[in-house]
Amino acid sequence: MNKKSEIFARYHDSFAGDTYDACARCGGKCEKFKISTLMPGEKQFMADKLGKTLAELEEGYLSVINTPYGNVDVLKMKTNCNFLDEEYRCTAFPAKPVLCDTYPVVFFISKGKVRFEIDKVDCPMVHWPEYKMAVKDFETNGIRAIKELKVPFSWWKKVTLFDEFDVDYQKIELELAKTGGYEEFYLEEIFGYACNGYEKRARKRGILLLIERQRQAVLTTETRLAFKDDGIKKAVSDLARGIRSSLKSQLKDVRQILENANVDEALISAGEGSEYRSLVKTVLHSFRRIQEETERVRKRLAELQKRKDNKIKTGLVPSVLLGPIDDKFFSANFKRVDDFQVYQLFDERTQDFRNAYRLLAQTFFTDEIDTPIQYEKALKQGRSPGSGSSRKGIGRTGKNLWARWLMVILKDTKNRVVGVADGAVLYNFKISTFYASHIAVDPTLRSMNLGTVLTAAMAKAADNELSRFAETLPSDLQQQIIKTGLLSEVGEVEFPEDLNAGSMSNRRLVFHGRLDRSVLWPARYAQMDTDYQLKEFDPGKWNSVPMFLCYRAFAREAGNPKSALLAADLLFDYFIFFSDSNAAWDKKYFTSHLKKDGDAKLIPMPKDYAELQRFINKTGLRKSLLTDLYKNHLYTKTNT
Repeated sequence: MNKKSEIFARYHDSFAGDTYDACARCGGKCEKFKISTLMPGEKQFMADKLGKTLAELEEGYLSVINTPYGNVDVLKMKTNCNFLDEEYRCTAFPAKPVLCDTYPVVFFISKGKVRFEIDKVDCPMVHWPEYKMAVKDFETNGIRAIKELKVPFSWWKKVTLFDEFDVDYQKIELELAKTGGYEEFYLEEIFGYACNGYEKRARKRGILLLIERQRQAVLTTETRLAFKDDGIKKAVSDLARGIRSSLKSQLKDVRQILENANVDEALISAGEGSEYRSLVKTVLHSFRRIQEETERVRKRLAELQKRKDNKIKTGLVPSVLLGPIDDKFFSANFKRVDDFQVYQLFDERTQDFRNAYRLLAQTFFTDEIDTPIQYEKALKQGRSPGSGSSRKGIGRTGKNLWARWLMVILKDTKNRVVGVADGAVLYNFKISTFYASHIAVDPTLRSMNLGTVLTAAMAKAADNELSRFAETLPSDLQQQIIKTGLLSEVGEVEFPEDLNAGSMSNRRLVFHGRLDRSVLWPARYAQMDTDYQLKEFDPGKWNSVPMFLCYRAFAREAGNPKSALLAADLLFDYFIFFSDSNAAWDKKYFTSHLKKDGDAKLIPMPKDYAELQRFINKTGLRKSLLTDLYKNHLYTKTNT
């Protein structure tokens, strides 16, 4: 028996909290609404005493509450404790949890000390004369026995966060519990099920705890993504700085939402509490995603620190000036910008690449921009940059995919990287197209239509790469590619979510709709949902916002929905080749809706707020989904 178990054994030898038949008489009032907590190390003692493994005890009898200050083990969050029999007697004796065994003793913190007293509010036994001597025993020997356990003050502080509140276990079982095993519940979630007059106070505390989690998340992001600027590690710290800036921006958005919620009496006081629970669910989702992102990037950057990039020789030129961009790559109404130069990047070891990646990281989650990572892996393995599936299985059958990843940057007169775009040129002997994956521009220059310049540059770079590819093939295949030409551009556009996208969607949407693109409708590509699962698009819910496939042609096929569908089909092949099963599901979702909804049409994207109503009417979107936000959106402000 370890030392902690010996402490609990001595406790049970010195005190037995016998309530006789009082619990059966009151019907286990405390058990129905209060959270029963285990002390540090107590679950191991219970498992040993009851002849169970720790895993068996956790699976069958315990849950864990996640607080901003650490986890706490509790008896399973369900109606009626699994240890109680029909007469409310504990079958765990002689390993009954201490705080159950000593009840009606309760505790509170005052002036930095833990103090104990008898619960005269919630325990009926305290007021029944025949139990006077029993209550006196709890007040003297029970309190003494607890103090002798010498539990750390930090643990009492964690338990004090929730110990006073009543919670509705039936609703928790119905709406929150999932597996019935050893489940972890965030304390703020539990506060959404407070009852018996504790609702407002619990929700208020829950929002304050979310604010504390946000503060800790900022510190964690700063710490885990902090790198020293020494020699080769400077490249790593440059990348980390951009990612850290992006995550902090998202956390700042969440902080503002929580501060607003903290003073929102309607949200805190609402009877059912569904609005509070919805807020907690969404904010915790953001925290978990940022936490996962921070850890993923930390591991990635730790790997980069170990590399000796300065010793790798690839023989590649760092970048190529694209020069003037042909008018065919611009939209008809575009006003040319001449004060910037466009380069295509070929070497990830350069400062230009690091600056470009940092700009992308300030705009997108890095798990969304892993194409540059694949590009870097190709260089490390001695392949051509972005070669991917280039020439892989290419032949006269026309069934296989050729793809080349691209990255272009925009520099100002001071040689600073002020814009970046990445994407791919695709070909399969049926059609050629290019996909602009991500576009980011310095925030101070977003009113200059530089996103259009970058997209046009991507189109020219794609055209160049396709010509280079054709030169490696037999003459008849060269002619086939030349005949096909750079046919079209396919991209995706999403409308902003209520919370999770936050400022990120403001940065993205500003570039969409300016290139004479049309939306493929009703051929829906995918949807942004709170959990991105297999759900139908629901226009009645804010967080079920569709992604549209957008199309722009550069050749004779302009305005042809069939051509747009061929380009979309090629894009899905590219996603499936390089991605996981989600891409295959996206394609299935796309084609199934095409069959169900009928022939796809090309509907022009709105260029400003005035055109938004037309777009809503044609696509069937719920008006309130977009109009209020669209009016004050950066997209509109920089387009009018």
